[in-house]
Formats: sequence, structure tokens, C-alpha cells
Amino acid sequence: MKKLLILLVVSLCSLGFFSCQEDDTIKIGVILPLTGPASEIGNNILDGITIASEYYDSTSSKKIKLIVEDSKLDAKQAISSANKLVTIDKVDAIIGLASSTEALAVAPICEKNKVVMISSTASTPLLSDAGDYIFRIYPSDVYDSKVLADYAKEIKKISILYLNNDFGVGLKNTFIENYKKTGGDISNIEAFLPDDTDFRTQLTKIKASAPDGLLVIAIDMQYLNIVKQIRELNIKSQILAPVTFDNPVLVERLGSAANGIVYSRPKYVETTNEQSTELKRRYRKLRDGEPALLTALGFDTYALYYNTLMKTDFIPSLAKDQLYKMEYNGASGRIIFDKNGDIIPEIELITINN
Repeated sequence: MKKLLILLVVSLCSLGFFSCQEDDTIKIGVILPLTGPASEIGNNILDGITIASEYYDSTSSKKIKLIVEDSKLDAKQAISSANKLVTIDKVDAIIGLASSTEALAVAPICEKNKVVMISSTASTPLLSDAGDYIFRIYPSDVYDSKVLADYAKEIKKISILYLNNDFGVGLKNTFIENYKKTGGDISNIEAFLPDDTDFRTQLTKIKASAPDGLLVIAIDMQYLNIVKQIRELNIKSQILAPVTFDNPVLVERLGSAANGIVYSRPKYVETTNEQSTELKRRYRKLRDGEPALLTALGFDTYALYYNTLMKTDFIPSLAKDQLYKMEYNGASGRIIFDKNGDIIPEIELITINN
């Protein structure tokens, strides 16, 4: 009789007459580089995700579980983490994915398994064609590089020092395309690897060509050694950089060596909405100072998905279609997706002085 009852329950489960899951917890996977060369970026984003999770979950009618994986800025590790999250943990979405390398590696897994993916900061143009389940709240390099190239059109000759990964190559290529349209001249293009710390060989070649400007495409604290070595070699070129330079800790550690550097970033509109207020209040309890843009983007990545779930009565299978309809005003600004899951941003330039 006991065996018959078990068989009956299994049959009813398989036929879908009632739910046989242990619970109806919604699981959200987080993949970020928490150690390695981009750990500063990853942990800033994770701070925002964690704060948003605590804020929204405190009043949620549903139990939501975060499962965090460290990608170490390695594509193979990101793939391994994504496969675990999808096949073993059975997550409903994967968020974070700070780098283009991570995002491009994980996107096919999410698309194949119909799991929503929302990247906080991946910028490669290739992500625009990665699939219907792939979203990002950070602008494509198409926008970033155009603003940098427009600024650089007054600079006659530019050299480029870039990180040889998906992010670095993508930004380099789109910058060159836009800069050449202005009639600009590229004198040197030098690459480096993620674990490099000595850039003097590349910089010596660049110095020999005497460029008027130098575009440095790096991540996180790589800029610390690069800029210091530029100053040590007495290279007088105007230094340009993308948003990955936007780190108050980095600028503080560089001190006067950072003066004159011009970098681009999405325009961070100071808001006084509920999301921004809660982020700042909770961040001050967690860390000293004010939350960086990366932290706001992490907060909005989680908050956007949570608010999407609210619109669908917490049915994860409906989240993808709802995301294309969402208009979300968050801690980092207004987010609306186009047909490719991209946002159309406003980019600003920041010049460091004093």
C-alpha cells in the first residue's frame, strides 16, 4: 500500500496535478569576479546587489535566495559557475557578470536554458546579438567609444594601450572606427594581458612615437601601475580612459599622478527616489563614504529583476517578456531596454583635477 501511494504521488507530480517542489523559493544566481584582477569591480557590484536583496526581501511575499559564484574574471570559471547554477541550483535568473568576457561566456548557456541574464557592466557590442534572454543595464562600447573619439578629434595623433580580452578588444575596435572617421591618426596599438604588472616595454614603444594622446583601456587597479609607469617614463601625452577608470579608491591612490586624465562614464543622474535613498542609507552602514556608480548598478540589477517579478506575480517564466516592457527608475538612473536587451545611455566625460 505504501509503495502504491508513493507511485501515485510521483504520477500526479509528473502529470502536473500539483507542485512537488520542496518550496517555491525563487533563486537568483550571481556571477562576479570577487577575486583576481577585477575584484574591486566585482565586490562593488556585489555590495549593491546585497543591499538591494536585503531591502526588497524584507517586505517580499516570496522567499528569494541569492547564490553567489566567483568567476575570477575567467571565462572557463564563469561557464562552470553558470552550468552549476542552471543545472544543479536550478536558478531562475543569473545577474552580475561584470565583464564582457564573463557575459559572452555565460550568455549561450542562459539563452539555451531560457534563463534570464542581466549584466551589470558588460559593454562588448557582441552582447547585443546574444539572444532574447540576455539583458544589460550598462551601455555598449558603441556609445562609450564614440564619446571618447569625439573628444579626441582635436588630438592629432593617438596611441592605444589595451587589455587583450573581450572588453579591451571591443572598445579598441569601436574607438578606432569612430576616431578614424574624424580624420585622426593612430600611431601605436599595444596590448597587455590581465595578469601583467609591468607595462614599460609597451610604453617605451609608445613614447618613441610621441603621440599627442594615449587611450588606456584597462580594468580596476591595473590603471595604478600603468599610470605610475607613464609618469615615470615622462610620457606627456593626454591620457584618455573608459569607465573602468571610474573608481574613487584608484584616484585617491594615484594622487597627483591622476591629474589631467579624462575618462568617460554613463551620466550618473543624482536622484532622490526611494531606491537611491535606501542604497545610500544602507551603504553607509556597510562601508565608509558614498556608494560608487558600480554599486548603484549592482543595486539596480537586482532591483530591476525583482520589480519585473512583481509585475508577473512572481512567475519567473514570464520575466523575459516583461523586461522588454519595463521602465525602471533606479539608483543609477532610468532603465528602458531596446529590442536587443540594451539600454540607450547618455555618456559624460570627467576630467580629474587637484
